[in-house]
Amino acid sequence: MKHVTVIGGGASGLAAAIGAAKEGAAVTILEHTTTIGKKLLATGNGRCNFTNTMMTADCYFGENPPFLAEYLTRFSTQDCLDFFAGLGLYAEDKNGYVYPYSNQAASVAEVLRMAVQAYGIQVRYRVEVTEILCRKNGLVLKGTEEVMEDLPKPEQKKSEQKKKGKAKQVPETGIQKPFSMKCDALILACGSKAAPKTGSDGSGYALAKQLGHRIVPVHPALVQLRSQGAFLKQWAGVRCMGTVSLQIDGQEQAREHGELQLTEYGVSGIPVFQVSRIATKALAEGKQVRARLNFLPELLEEQARTLLLSVSGSPGHDTPYQWLAGLLPAKLIPVLLQAAGLPEKAHDKKGQTGVQKEALLGKLYQQLSAFEIEITGSNGYEQAQVCAGGVDTRELTADFQSRLVPNVYLVGELLDVDGICGGYNLHFAWGSGILAGRAAAKQD
Repeated sequence: MKHVTVIGGGASGLAAAIGAAKEGAAVTILEHTTTIGKKLLATGNGRCNFTNTMMTADCYFGENPPFLAEYLTRFSTQDCLDFFAGLGLYAEDKNGYVYPYSNQAASVAEVLRMAVQAYGIQVRYRVEVTEILCRKNGLVLKGTEEVMEDLPKPEQKKSEQKKKGKAKQVPETGIQKPFSMKCDALILACGSKAAPKTGSDGSGYALAKQLGHRIVPVHPALVQLRSQGAFLKQWAGVRCMGTVSLQIDGQEQAREHGELQLTEYGVSGIPVFQVSRIATKALAEGKQVRARLNFLPELLEEQARTLLLSVSGSPGHDTPYQWLAGLLPAKLIPVLLQAAGLPEKAHDKKGQTGVQKEALLGKLYQQLSAFEIEITGSNGYEQAQVCAGGVDTRELTADFQSRLVPNVYLVGELLDVDGICGGYNLHFAWGSGILAGRAAAKQD
């Protein structure tokens, strides 16, 4: 029986382990934390949008687009649904976004853990692999393992403390011991640097580099963007529909529409997440990044100007602030007026000419439709959902086997593949893991 080892107990690692076990391999998962599937619990705001019915290659990014196109021909949405149906998970389609029927991410994690147990997959926790050695008769993994059972039991420790009359704390960590394991095939499913509290520490990049793989520069993706300015405190907490246009060195590179979240550090929300990987990459390259926000995205310019003119002529609408009171959240209005150079409480407009009023409305429309902020950075890996960059997929076969080291496979977030919001990143995790697991179990 072939022995397959999977490093990493996240989405791709669990899928890989189950995929290999279904093909008859003896499988061991090496996890450096104390639980498997932890990151899944936070996906989709705790609901786990685990795939999408609109699965196309342009929903993904990476330096090797043909690899992504090939992957989607080998693992479709239906393949994903069939895999989870075989594990006993019932899915619900909500306008293309697929969730567990329970609406709880815990359901996805639970059926995966049940499958691990059902297929006899061994899980070893608190294992850190630091070296991979290639031998004629297989692979040898070396590192450390934290052994908990070598510690005195808590009850024993408390008893000893009482006898000594000392209030010492029971150690929460075990004893580090050398770790070594042989296997026939290895699957690296170590994750990226995103959400390190769930166990993603970027250690897989070091292992991949050790094997000779190129790492495409890594930066946060699906993350909030940061800016500077006194206006940020003024608009903090506002949620509104809008469009964000990302300007890189003065040229538009991306545009997304949806609910914007305006914060004391910058901007957030799904539209911002969708363009964030382009922003973080450009910032890393030293380029100027600006976000242009349109707060009247549903209206064409002529329609918006007509609306403003109509509102400004309504009874009681004598000041610029009053013109916007029925259109926008109250905390946002002063920010836009200041940017337009208009006071909140302008003088009475009765003696004002039509030309002057048109000029004021023109300034206001400019800020409503194209309010610009400079993007100075992003929130860190702690708040990023995924990472852009990773192992160069040109160095992998269609089965995710390394072209440099036989019987080594690399999957999931470790690779230079990241998708937009909507279940695409999890779909890639499942598919890459399953395809690699099946191939690793069959590989001679």
